[in-house]
Order: sequence, then C-alpha cells, then structure tokens
Amino acid sequence: MKLLIFLLLILSCKTQEQIQREQMVDNMAIQVQQGQKLSAEFTVRLQHLEEKLTQKIGKLEEIQHNQGVKFSQEFTTSKGEMNQLISGLDLQKKAIIIITEQMVQQKRYLDKLLLSLNKLAGVKPSKKRSSYNQAMFLYRKGKYAVAQNELLKLLNNKRIKGNKKARVIHNLGMIAYMDRKYSDAVTLFSRLYTQYPSSPYTPRGLLFLGKSFKRINRKDEAKQVLQELVKKYPKSKYKKEAKKLLK
Repeated sequence: MKLLIFLLLILSCKTQEQIQREQMVDNMAIQVQQGQKLSAEFTVRLQHLEEKLTQKIGKLEEIQHNQGVKFSQEFTTSKGEMNQLISGLDLQKKAIIIITEQMVQQKRYLDKLLLSLNKLAGVKPSKKRSSYNQAMFLYRKGKYAVAQNELLKLLNNKRIKGNKKARVIHNLGMIAYMDRKYSDAVTLFSRLYTQYPSSPYTPRGLLFLGKSFKRINRKDEAKQVLQELVKKYPKSKYKKEAKKLLK
C-alpha cells in the first residue's frame, strides 16, 4: 500500500512538472507575440517621427533658400541636430528588430528544451496529435486565431475534463485578453476560477481576471480578485505581481 502511494506521488509530481514546463513555454509564446506587436507599433511610431523630421528639414531648406545667407548658420546647426535624431531613430529600430529576433530564438530553444525534457520524463509524442494536443501546439506557436477555433471546439467537449478543460478555458481567456476583448476575458477567467479553483492554471487566470477588470474600469472588482489571489494562493508565483497591482 505504501509503495502504491509512493508511486502515485511520483506520477503526480511528474505531471505537475510537465504542467509547469508547458506553462513556461506558453508564457514565452505570449511574451513573444506581445513583444512582436509592441515592436511593430513602436517601429511605426518611429517611422512617423522620422518622416516628420525629414519634412522639417525640407521646410528649413526652403526657408534658407528664401531668406538667404542670414539663416545659413542656424539652419546648418538645426539640420545637423535633426540628422542626428534620425540616425538615433534608425539605431532604435535596429535594436527593436534584434530584441524581437532574440525573443523568437529563445522561444525556439524552449520548444526544443520542452521536447527533450518530455523525452527524459518518458512522454512519447504521438505521430498524430489529438485535437487537444493540436490546439495546445497551435497556441504555443503563437497561432492564436487558429488555436482559438480549436479551443472553442474543446470547450464543450465532455471528454475533456479536469486540468485539460481548465487549460482550454485559461488559453481562451488569454487570447481574449491579448485581442483586447476584456469582457470576454472576464467571462472566461471567472469560469476558470469558479469551476476549477484547484487547477494550476487558476492563479494566473485570476491575475489576468484582475487585469481585465482594470482595463474596463471596474476597479473594485479588480481589487477583490487580486486580493483573492493573494489570499487563496499564497505560494503562487503570481502573488508578487498581484500585490504590485494592489498598490
């Protein structure tokens, strides 16, 4: 009997470790996706600023032509400063591209690491993915639009239960949050908490439930949710961020 309990504990630990590894890769996929979005938005802003500076230089050249030598020295100084700004913007754009590429490389490395760890743990990848594994694969790859369709099919699938169903709801909530559909995110994360309070995905779900409430200016609900996270999940790694948001 003791041996059976010991074996069950070992299996439980392995499952928990696998969940944590999968969460780590999922988190990285989200960070890469959000980083790429921010990178694209910031690059566009830099381009607009660069265009405005170029237009200013053009206007200064026109003023110099009309006013003659009088403004030549001032123009040369202003033009030099603006050209320096443009060079600085170019460097920033290159830096953003490098950072984004590094994030993508890290994501690829984590994918390979997860595969290796699963092999060591005796998790054999099936040749043909199940509908659940396919949905999670698409989610980890950052293909959220396609993943969302697959996850929605699983949402009402009675064969998907327990932590698997909790993960489906969690991932749908994250997609809604990233798409800025905060009311949908509130519905999904609330469902995750009420139906699966003990799931390993629930603390993170509560964190983003609080964030979603904040986004739609429901500050009292956000505060209650974050306090609930701190109180009910004291060992969660999301407790620290929740406390910061409560300040």
